[in-house]
Amino acid sequence: DELASYGMNAWIDGEECNTYFELVINPESLEDVSNMFSVFKDVNFAVSKFYFGPLQLNLIFSQGSFYSTLKDASYGEQTLFDEEFPNVQTKGAGVLLKTYTTEDEGDGNIILSSEYKKLSLWLAIEPDLLAAKLKLERNVLKRVQDNESKSENETKECGNYLNDTQKLDDQDNLCCINDESLWNRAESAFEGGYTQTFLLMKASEEESNERRAFFRYGNWCYGGFLDMDHKVNLAELPHVLRKFQQQQGKLEYMFECEPSKFPESLPFTKPMQHLGMATALIEEEVGKSEEILTKLNEYHESRGLSTWINQETGQQYFELECVPQNQEHYKDVDILASKVYFQEVICIIVYFKGSFYVTLSASVDDQPLLDMSFPDVSSKGRGFQIFSYNHREFKKLMLWQSERSVWETANRAVLERKRR
Repeated sequence: DELASYGMNAWIDGEECNTYFELVINPESLEDVSNMFSVFKDVNFAVSKFYFGPLQLNLIFSQGSFYSTLKDASYGEQTLFDEEFPNVQTKGAGVLLKTYTTEDEGDGNIILSSEYKKLSLWLAIEPDLLAAKLKLERNVLKRVQDNESKSENETKECGNYLNDTQKLDDQDNLCCINDESLWNRAESAFEGGYTQTFLLMKASEEESNERRAFFRYGNWCYGGFLDMDHKVNLAELPHVLRKFQQQQGKLEYMFECEPSKFPESLPFTKPMQHLGMATALIEEEVGKSEEILTKLNEYHESRGLSTWINQETGQQYFELECVPQNQEHYKDVDILASKVYFQEVICIIVYFKGSFYVTLSASVDDQPLLDMSFPDVSSKGRGFQIFSYNHREFKKLMLWQSERSVWETANRAVLERKRR
C-alpha cells in the first residue's frame, strides 16, 4: 500500500518480477556472542529455499545482509534439485520500508530493535540494462573529465539524465536570472489570465488567533482581520484557506488597482509586489523545463525504468526553493496563495516558509466565483532538480512526486460539502 501511494506498482507487480528484499543486520549483532546472529560472523554466504503452500521463499545471507524473494510455486511439482536462485547483485529502483533503532524516536516508520538496521525493497537490474547503465555512466564521466574541450551544455544535459536527484553544485552550471526583466513583467505574467490571491500575515502575538488578511479578486482588493485557530503549516494549507473563505465577509473593500500601485505603507504591498516578480520567473522557468522533463521521461522509458513525470495522477508539483536569509519581503507572511486561470490551465502558486510550490492543472468547465480548492504539497517522494540559480533570492527549481494526489484533501472536502 505504501508503494502504491507513490505510483510505484509498475516495477513491483509486473509478470516478470525482479524485486527482492534486503534486511541489513546490525554489525554489532554479528560480533556479540550472546546474539543469535553471531553464528553468521564467519559465514561467507548461505542460501536456503522454503515452500509454504503455493509460495516459495528464497533466502540468501551474504556480507551482513539477508536477501529474500517470494515466488509462485503453485504451477506444479518442484524438482528435487532446484538450483535456480534470484539475482540480488544489482540495485535499480528502491524504497526504504523500515528503519530499526534502539531508541524510541516517535516515528511510526521506526521499529525498536538492536539486531537489524533497515529493510529495503530493490529492483534488480537486468544484465543488458545494467550494461547500458554502466556505459551511460562511463560516457558521462568521460564528458565531465573532458569538460574543457566540450561544451558546458552537453555536460549538464548528460548529468541531468543520469540521476533524478542530480545536484548541480558547480557554479558554472548555475542559471542566471535577470531581475530587471522579471520586475518589468511582474504585472504581465500569465497575461490575459484572471487571478485570486489570499494572503495571511503572522499573528502579532504568539498566542493570538487574530490574523491580518488580504484578498485580491482580479484588481479588487479587500483587507481586515480573521480568526484563524488552525495551525498554519503546509499540510493544513487546504483547511486554512477554506476557513479563510468562510470568514471572507469580515474583510472590507479597500481599493481597485494593480500591486505596483499599492500604498507603500500597507504590510501587504511588498509581498504582493514580489509575488508578481516570482510569478514571472515561474512562468518562464516552468515553460523552459518542459523539454528537459520530456527528455528525462524518454530516457526512463528507453531504459525500462519506472516513469512518473508524465503520469496523469495529480501527484506532481514544482518547488522553487529560495535562499532563506534573503526573504525580507515575506518576513511577516504566514501563507501567500495565488490561483491564476490562464487560457485552459489553472496555475496555483503557494509561498510558505521560503519556497514557492506550483501546480498546473486543466481548467474544466466554468470555475466557481471563489474556487477554494488548493493542493496538498506537504509530502515528497521522488524528485528531480531541473535548474539551479546563481541568485540572491532563488536557489533551485525541483519537480516532486507527492505520496498521493495533491488534490485528495480538496476532493474530500468537496464531497463532504455535497454530502451535507
